[in-house]
Amino acid sequence: QKSDSKYIFFCFISIILTQSKMGIVLAIGIFFFYAFLSANLKNKLKVSLFFLIMLSIAGYFIIDFISYLKTEFGGNFARTLHLMLTNTEQAHNLNERLKDITETYAEIMLNNPYVGIGLGKGKTIEIWIGSILYRYGFVGLIFFIMFFLFTGLKAIMMISKVHKSSPIQAELLKIIAIWSLTLYISQLSGFMFEMSKAAVFSMLMLALCTRTLFRNNKIATGPTNHE
Repeated sequence: QKSDSKYIFFCFISIILTQSKMGIVLAIGIFFFYAFLSANLKNKLKVSLFFLIMLSIAGYFIIDFISYLKTEFGGNFARTLHLMLTNTEQAHNLNERLKDITETYAEIMLNNPYVGIGLGKGKTIEIWIGSILYRYGFVGLIFFIMFFLFTGLKAIMMISKVHKSSPIQAELLKIIAIWSLTLYISQLSGFMFEMSKAAVFSMLMLALCTRTLFRNNKIATGPTNHE
């Protein structure tokens, strides 16, 4: 519908205006991911091919395009992305993320690499890999990765089973799949999953995951017959 297209367009424009590198990349990824989940098998191949072609073109022209944006428009997005692409040693954001991981790894190896050090009040670690390693160790890191990977893949597998009988449930499953499988990217700039206002949204999404996956599992398997 036209109203939906306008809403999506203005949402995307608002994300661009924030000049958040992660937000823009994530928005583009979510768009293609949703298109892939909504397509039938034949169109899934078309969406995948189109995405790979666009990715190849972007990879080939990215430096020239970002250089043009930096020269003509300026702004934090073009400046920092240009720095990351052309001079990684001076890209402070990227280096800080990598430093967070290496320093956290060194700290937990001196304490307990399996369960981590604890919440670390006053400790600032931005990237989610470092945050989880510090708080919960390798056990927590593996659990975090596997839990949301399982949730996302399970939601994807259940979409085809309910999309005809319950379109609304199918759309909820798409939301769950996209949210679960993009957490690894969305939390790169800061582990906000359990912090401040973002924690409220996270808990609502976890509740939606539990409710929708459980309900659709019953729909997919059918009611149990009792004699």
